[in-house]
Amino acid sequence: MSDPTRYATRWFISPARDQPWIMTADAVIAAIADRPGAHHKQRDDAQINFGFRVQEWPFQGFYELDTGTLHIGTTDARAAAELLTTWFLPLLPKDTHVVFNTEDGVENGYGDIDFDIPRNAGLGPVYRALTDHLTRVWTPREPS
Repeated sequence: MSDPTRYATRWFISPARDQPWIMTADAVIAAIADRPGAHHKQRDDAQINFGFRVQEWPFQGFYELDTGTLHIGTTDARAAAELLTTWFLPLLPKDTHVVFNTEDGVENGYGDIDFDIPRNAGLGPVYRALTDHLTRVWTPREPS
């Protein structure tokens, strides 16, 4: 694949180091309940695993209750942006600074860099932030 913007990877969304947030299990579960076909399972007091459809992707992920980190299972930037703007970002406090990385970013030497998500900008700017990230960190794989 030569276009990193169509590449599917795992996404990690976190509060900025200087602006932590913590959502309660009840808030996360209540928000999931509105998604068609959604399911969840709370594991101890540490995380909530959940899933629902986002476009053609059967989204699977989990939310770490103690760190406020959202892990989005393997999706492309389009589906991740839709998930973030329609479900996750509206749950956060208004002036929250949101950062992210991807599995590819971590694996390709960008693990210590926080990439910003424009919190209140809507689908287009969030999608552009995600695809700009992929363009920067993605390394084409040799065909096997």
